[in-house]
Amino acid sequence: MVFTAKVEDLEIRGKEIKDGKNGEYAVVRFDNASGDKLEFIDRDKDRFDYYKRGKFCDIWLKITDTAKNTNFTIIAMKYMKDED
Repeated sequence: MVFTAKVEDLEIRGKEIKDGKNGEYAVVRFDNASGDKLEFIDRDKDRFDYYKRGKFCDIWLKITDTAKNTNFTIIAMKYMKDED
């Protein structure tokens, strides 16, 4: 089963660029509003530099669920607007 989900109001905590058999990817770490630690993979090199520690964003995930595992891959990211 493959589907897309939006995860809102995440604080970017860091990223690590790695080399894999299918090319470079980023492991991006987030905290949510409850303080939970989350980690997702982003394979789009164009977004790697946008992950700045301390910024808040919403992300969209492609979730692929198989009998052996579940993969969560970032397919889009958007910074949250500051509300004055």
